[in-house]
Amino acid sequence: MVPALAVWLCLAGAPAGVPFTWDVPEVIEQVPVGNMPSSGGRPMRVRAVRSRWSASKLRKKLEDDFVRAGLWIPPEHDQPQNLPLPYISAIDGLRMLSYSAFFQVNRDGSTTLFLGEVDLGARVSTTPAAPVFPGAMGVLTSDVEVMRAVSFTAKARPDEVQAFYREVLGKAGYKETGPGTYERGQDRTLVSVRGPGSDGTVSVLVTTTAAAPVRNAPAPASAH
Repeated sequence: MVPALAVWLCLAGAPAGVPFTWDVPEVIEQVPVGNMPSSGGRPMRVRAVRSRWSASKLRKKLEDDFVRAGLWIPPEHDQPQNLPLPYISAIDGLRMLSYSAFFQVNRDGSTTLFLGEVDLGARVSTTPAAPVFPGAMGVLTSDVEVMRAVSFTAKARPDEVQAFYREVLGKAGYKETGPGTYERGQDRTLVSVRGPGSDGTVSVLVTTTAAAPVRNAPAPASAH
């Protein structure tokens, strides 16, 4: 999730002691997660826990934990919140490890945390969840359980991006069932476009999941 330059910038302040460990308060239960997730083609270990704490309290605590452990927290512009769930991340530049926490607010007020660890030194091949818009920048592919996603930015109009996916997904056998929503059998692909910003850049998120909704998970933002 973080550019390579940012990784090297954090090396000087990297911790020299034991690796970072997650400390989640008031855990209610452990939530099973698939065994083969990936982030940007790199292997990622993921586990999920449900806590009684609110997402805001957990975010503040984890940020403090990152700082105390000597990890480097990227600035906000390097952590664009264009994924299905809000998240925070930090880097251990000495060991080339990235830590990310995704926050899912549940109906009962509890929070499910998806805790990921990525080995930045490793690389495996990966196929994007969907074709990538020509000229896309900062492409990030993730694969966790039944959801696959690709996010990126591009200098284009929202209608140009939507037209591209309408064409390529249509050729792949998908039917458009709503704005930015395409289905083929049990697969559902959502195309979300945000912006453009003052520089004419839009943020794009394309997710492919099973047709049945994920329990307690909020739907990605509608395209606009």
